[in-house]
Amino acid sequence: MIFTSINSNNIEDYLNLDLDLDYEFRLDTLPYQKFLELKSVYQKMKGKIITTIRTNNHDDETKLKIYREAISFGSDYLDIALSKKDLITGLKNSLNAQTKLIISYHNFEKTPQNRKISEIINKAKIYNPALIKIACRINTDQDNFNLLSFYTKYSPKELILTGMGEKGLIFRLLPLFVEDYLGYVSRSEKTITAPGQISLSLINQIREILKDKIG
Repeated sequence: MIFTSINSNNIEDYLNLDLDLDYEFRLDTLPYQKFLELKSVYQKMKGKIITTIRTNNHDDETKLKIYREAISFGSDYLDIALSKKDLITGLKNSLNAQTKLIISYHNFEKTPQNRKISEIINKAKIYNPALIKIACRINTDQDNFNLLSFYTKYSPKELILTGMGEKGLIFRLLPLFVEDYLGYVSRSEKTITAPGQISLSLINQIREILKDKIG
């Protein structure tokens, strides 16, 4: 599965989307009142939507309101950082069968040791999420190996692993080879939302090349 990340304070960038694709709505800078205008987008979307807020541009009270509205709009997933325990517990009774919870951890500097990552996964499990996401900066080839090794213990249906930075490219391409892997791309080369993220057009080009070469 490939989700196109949209992070914009311009409502038009959300209103003019291909409704057949899957999206991550990064609502870091979109004002709350503008977000309410997205109800029809959520309801018309044929693909899936992940709703998330990564920065502190919104206070926690506003984030809670946005997440609750996203649930009522029919968001398929909410992605909430493991560090935001109050948000997670505050939404526990609002979640329903349609909207699933992703608990995420991001490290933009390094890939922690495997023992640390295991601890993070176990902490996330406490909240019984549908998916756990671990996104780390890849600085060495060993980082790639260490992070990928968690797929010997967990299925992509349980755990999203993302390697950030230029050396984490292998994680950006996994959706082309692993059916259940959930990956992220940008809408264009100018709108990346994470280090090392590639664009939707580029991953589609790579897919076509692979079809020609492999069949």
